[in-house]
Amino acid sequence: MNTITMILTAAALILTMVVPFAIFYFGERSRRRFRKSLTANIVSFFGVLLIASIVMLSGTVTVHAAEDAGSISTGMGYIAAALVTGISGIGSGIAVASSASAALGADEIFLASLKGHVAEPYLAASVFTSSKDCR
Repeated sequence: MNTITMILTAAALILTMVVPFAIFYFGERSRRRFRKSLTANIVSFFGVLLIASIVMLSGTVTVHAAEDAGSISTGMGYIAAALVTGISGIGSGIAVASSASAALGADEIFLASLKGHVAEPYLAASVFTSSKDCR
């Protein structure tokens, strides 16, 4: 698909969304006209989408053999990158989960100070320390 075809397809899809509702907006607003506008929007959008898909897939495709077939080390590199990304996501989830409870406790102290109440000292101490003998 060349650039002009892609631009025309994008413009046609945008126009199929804008034109029916612009006609509804500037005309008499009634439930019947809204249903007609919505129906025209849906039919025209998916019609243009179908035609664009057919045009995109109808081009001639030539397949050339790869000159440099990747070795097993390339595939292992991709697997390693995926593992690193997945494990780091799990680690960041664990880090956020453990700090969220401390943030909730600190939030209670902050809200109490905003209301003019004095936060109880054992509440502040229990948020910042893990021992239970702060009371």
